[in-house]
Amino acid sequence: MNNCTLIIDGNWLLMSRLGVKMGDFSKSLAPEYLEQAKNDMIDFIAQSINKIISYWGPHIDNIMMVQDGGSWRRTLPKPSVIHEEYKGNRVVNEEVAWNYVWDALKTICQNFKANNITCVTEKLIEGDDWCWYWSKYLNHVGTNCIIWTTDADLKQLIQKDPATNAWTIWFNDKSGIFLPESMQNTDMDILMNFDTVDPFIEEICKRVGKCTYINPDDIIMSKVVCGDHGDNIKALIRVEHQTKTGKTITNTVSQKEWNKIKEELHIKTIDDFKKNKVLILNALRSIPRLHDCPYNMDNLIEMFDYNMSLVRLSKEQIPRKYQLAMNGHKDEYTVADLDYLRNNYKVLASHTEPVEQLFMDLPF
Repeated sequence: MNNCTLIIDGNWLLMSRLGVKMGDFSKSLAPEYLEQAKNDMIDFIAQSINKIISYWGPHIDNIMMVQDGGSWRRTLPKPSVIHEEYKGNRVVNEEVAWNYVWDALKTICQNFKANNITCVTEKLIEGDDWCWYWSKYLNHVGTNCIIWTTDADLKQLIQKDPATNAWTIWFNDKSGIFLPESMQNTDMDILMNFDTVDPFIEEICKRVGKCTYINPDDIIMSKVVCGDHGDNIKALIRVEHQTKTGKTITNTVSQKEWNKIKEELHIKTIDDFKKNKVLILNALRSIPRLHDCPYNMDNLIEMFDYNMSLVRLSKEQIPRKYQLAMNGHKDEYTVADLDYLRNNYKVLASHTEPVEQLFMDLPF
């Protein structure tokens, strides 16, 4: 196996680049202009990938890309007090010719495969699931991983495999690197046992200049308790009231309030979180400004378990059928010639004739 693989969040990469080119994909434009916009997007993405390969230089020796194929989470039965759909607040811009946008991503994936680069997608499996699968698998066989994205949910995947010492870290150029706090060495640690220092991580931190150590389980717990507006995940405790002007305001658990409860109950790991579910829910209900919460304990337990299924990337949470589907792509993992790609980025920017829309059920 190789030493370190950069896992590219393909849909994030596409949508982040689309943000500066949205007007080029207006449905009001003639087909020839939309075709040119698609080709320009392909070239833009290829340049971005070439730039990141050059940025990391010898620190990575392989790349791969994962893509969304819809979401099995939308098929989960919802708690009785939840009526909103997972990611149901994402509104499709009807003015955008999305078939050309998805064709650009499909072409990039085709070009990846033509150049011996792993690129995977599967119906109803999100890119987040793929990042979980590949980071766990590659760490298990001794390969380090860098997840390139701005999706904060994927910070929950940072880890160091206890059996192989291979690690997974999260990165983007603005936020820097995020690592598990278990990998942070104090001056005393270094003095007492110099072998605890990972020279590869030391080099990477110096290269990027901004390294943050966190407890990855905090990402999961905070989102389960406090919810997430971007994914339309509701906070466990919600109290609605009307202002004098008639506007409806919803009060929910704040991050500060959750941090206080977590500290008081000595909740540090996801296992602590699960084992102390009822204690946590009672503590949340006891917050004075939320005492009018209309949900009973059965409602809250149901929502707790539902949010865990939406948020946590784990063997326990992802249905077995989708784990098996991902495992069926294991043999597709290949090691690309990055030196060749650095000098020939145009091979990733090859254009094809228009093709049909790639993903009919993407949540955008």
